[in-house]
Amino acid sequence: MMYLLTTLIVFLLSGITYITAQVLQNPESSYNRGIEAIRRNDFATARTELTKAVKDSATNAQAWHALAFVGMETRDYGLIGNAGKHISALEPARYEGWYFLALEYYERKVMDSLAIMARKVMAISPEKAREANLVDILQGLSQDSIGLRDSVFSTPDGTVRISLPASWSTRLIDDGKTLNWFISLEPVKTETDMFSTGVSIHWIRKVSESFKLDGQTDAPFLVGFWAGYSENMPNTIHPFYRKQLDTIAIERGEEWWGRIVMEDRQLTADSHKLRKYGAIIARKDELFLCSMECPMENWPLYEDRFKKAFESIVFPN
Repeated sequence: MMYLLTTLIVFLLSGITYITAQVLQNPESSYNRGIEAIRRNDFATARTELTKAVKDSATNAQAWHALAFVGMETRDYGLIGNAGKHISALEPARYEGWYFLALEYYERKVMDSLAIMARKVMAISPEKAREANLVDILQGLSQDSIGLRDSVFSTPDGTVRISLPASWSTRLIDDGKTLNWFISLEPVKTETDMFSTGVSIHWIRKVSESFKLDGQTDAPFLVGFWAGYSENMPNTIHPFYRKQLDTIAIERGEEWWGRIVMEDRQLTADSHKLRKYGAIIARKDELFLCSMECPMENWPLYEDRFKKAFESIVFPN
């Protein structure tokens, strides 16, 4: 965030230098009184005068630029965003308005909207996007300047496949009975590594060899069995907060049957809330578990992508 703020100061200072060149044309105008107030670091007066100035078509765009500067100096991200909204409407071919909107969304952690604005800055001025660290932010959210880039991740034998961001990391462990596969934004290199955004896939072959099922191995039984077992398995840490949002029945092909559960979870009082899109799917004597999750504030950014990723899964034959 501090990198973004420092860059914004540079951008705004250059803008203020340009727009103050016309101050003496009409020294009694609200716009010029606002600029003079900025020079005195009197930002309350500047805001009052510049708010009047935006109603004058002659200084409208310049006044919004100056108000964005006031917002920066007073850490008023609502004002920065409002200025960005007007500047982007008045001057859509310039990057500044979109940048101001990106900064507001970044502060509010509305990452899906941030990504849209950042891509607009990138399209208009790749150099400014790099200077403002927006390129790194887009890459960190698995975005890019032209939209989305996915890659097909596959198990070594091609039995299971899924499309997810090409930049994500993958780790697979398979002992022949259970396949555990993690594909995530943050690298998972050891068994103790955690991730906040990613997908977990577990394929349990021959469930009856690992669990006592009393001969019941049909899909509906296994789905219900796992739902109960996972809640009460040894060493289970019960979350501090949990809320189920939706349940959807699902069928894949002629054999796989199960349900998808969407829920919010918070492991401890100090941890952030996660939104989880989890599936329990089964066929005779096999379970296929898939969980897609990310921080709640990032869900709008990943929701469609996760759903498309789930639809892209190639299940074992």
